[in-house]
Amino acid sequence: METASHKCYKDMIYLLENLASFNWATKMLDSYGKPESGILLGNVKWIGEYDECINAYAPQKEDTSIGGFHGKYCTLQIPFQFRNMSMPMNVAVCLPDSCNPSLHPFEIGNLNITNSSFIEEVDSLLNNITLTCRRTSREFTTGAVVVICLLSFFAVLAFIGSSITALEYCMSISPSEESICRRNAFENASNNEDADNLSQKEADDVLFIHKTDQNELPDWLKKCKPFFNCFCVFTNGEKILNTSNQAGQLPCLHGIRFLSLSWVILCHSYQVIFNSTRNIAEILDMVNHWSFEVILNGFYSVDSFFVLSGFLVAYLYFQQCSKNGGKIPWLYFYIHRYIRLTPVYMIMVAFFTTLNTYTNNGPLWPDYDVDANYVPRRVELALY
Repeated sequence: METASHKCYKDMIYLLENLASFNWATKMLDSYGKPESGILLGNVKWIGEYDECINAYAPQKEDTSIGGFHGKYCTLQIPFQFRNMSMPMNVAVCLPDSCNPSLHPFEIGNLNITNSSFIEEVDSLLNNITLTCRRTSREFTTGAVVVICLLSFFAVLAFIGSSITALEYCMSISPSEESICRRNAFENASNNEDADNLSQKEADDVLFIHKTDQNELPDWLKKCKPFFNCFCVFTNGEKILNTSNQAGQLPCLHGIRFLSLSWVILCHSYQVIFNSTRNIAEILDMVNHWSFEVILNGFYSVDSFFVLSGFLVAYLYFQQCSKNGGKIPWLYFYIHRYIRLTPVYMIMVAFFTTLNTYTNNGPLWPDYDVDANYVPRRVELALY
């Protein structure tokens, strides 16, 4: 029976044998990460061509088990010393999908070398190299399926609520039965010799006979409308985009909220860039510039949100005191605030915990499984 390591080794030999034919093997080799300019500036991430690698396919040899594989994008992490800092040099390699990180395709035992000292040096180098491979397809976990069902349920509610609002709007702008009857009554009267004698009262009598309620929602739908209206895209979108000041609002806080939110977005944008940067040395020089203090002190943007939250809680507290004569229903006060903030917050936590890794793929995209200990740590965020 052929082992996995033997299959990987034979596919690697098959790959090397077909390099001269300028076909799929050449594409796999071309997708490898290669040394680039700017190494002295910290450019040690040679990510190669991800799509070219995974789209390459090796046809299977006739009457053999060799071939029949796709390319698998992997990364070699080689220890590298740069400016008194230890960082891995990431080099992309394209291997047959029959190989995996636990089966190193370049085993020293497969090389016919008699120099023992050279073997020891190469073996030491290979032991310090880490090989990680990315998955091109993944099955949905139980948590991901649950979150998809939950989001689908809310999407259905949003569709129903938006449909009811759209139906009501269309019925309001369509000509009513009353206006049609009024028009027909006067048109008929104009063709009659006694048109001048047709009084407004007689026309209204005609309207009373023909008047219907066809332009109104059914009673059962009217009863359901307040609930589904909570999920309506049009209603909620109008509230979100409404810039008018309403009673009880504090317009002076909008500017502070906008500046704080923009500050948070700016800092997180730099955080994402740092994770995929290629010129570490230039970033170290940029950090020492005075203008970068805005990013280095970005934690104050979160503090400003804390100040706003504390101020608004105190503001609501004094409002409740004035309404209830100094008595505060503390249980209702805390439950109401928790219910207002928690649902959307927990949906975002659930999405990034279970579904974020499925939304895209690539050499720098997160590729991890949610372990059994990760979810409880995320659930603890609900105790904020």
